[in-house]
Amino acid sequence: VSTQSTWDLIIFDLMEVYPIDKIKAINISDTTKFSKELFMLPYWAKEYIDCVLVTSGMIRDRTEKIAQEIYDIYKDEAELTFVVVMTGSDKFFNELLGALQTLMSAGKSKLRFDFQYVKASSYTGLKSGELKLTHLNVDYIKNKHVIIVEDIYDTGRSMKQMLDCFKAMSPTSLRTAILFHKRNPENLPFKYIGDFTGFIIPNKFVVGYNLDYNQKFRELPHLCVIAEKGIKAFKSQ
Repeated sequence: VSTQSTWDLIIFDLMEVYPIDKIKAINISDTTKFSKELFMLPYWAKEYIDCVLVTSGMIRDRTEKIAQEIYDIYKDEAELTFVVVMTGSDKFFNELLGALQTLMSAGKSKLRFDFQYVKASSYTGLKSGELKLTHLNVDYIKNKHVIIVEDIYDTGRSMKQMLDCFKAMSPTSLRTAILFHKRNPENLPFKYIGDFTGFIIPNKFVVGYNLDYNQKFRELPHLCVIAEKGIKAFKSQ
């Protein structure tokens, strides 16, 4: 009998092989598709959107639960540092921080928060490339409990590079909070799952909730799937 784990099976039938049971998150199936006509979206954007994939309400509720999980782990520590990957993670972090502050007000923890924004860029158009990481201060990382806040785990290459970079700075502990984990076959070889994960989403190009396509669509309130028309209209020159 084979004892080979699903992580070791590099087979791209994602519905059967992707290790969903190993990720504590909400699974959004490949067939999930909410009509864009049922939601408030900017008029200019509707023709470029295929469908709504995850609503803002679901995202807020899941973020509150992630905040609870983080609080339960770190409430007895003195300090926790968040490293927020700009610009896509801003909205997620603001919601997360607000939920944590509410928990802190209701509890007796003396935990203090610190945070640093870093600029990480790897996308031009649809493809993920070499990571560029700027505005990173080692003093915020060394000998600190650190959580990297990221909007989406896609190919896995950017996160791999980030983790290698941060580990070299000798944090006391290092975890990640990732809002969307994409079922992308390219990330399976990295065998990585975020410590706090919001949603597992289909391998589709998504925008909205501060995720962009060539600096467009960040303002959409929900996570949406971009239509082919939108890809062509805003293709990088």
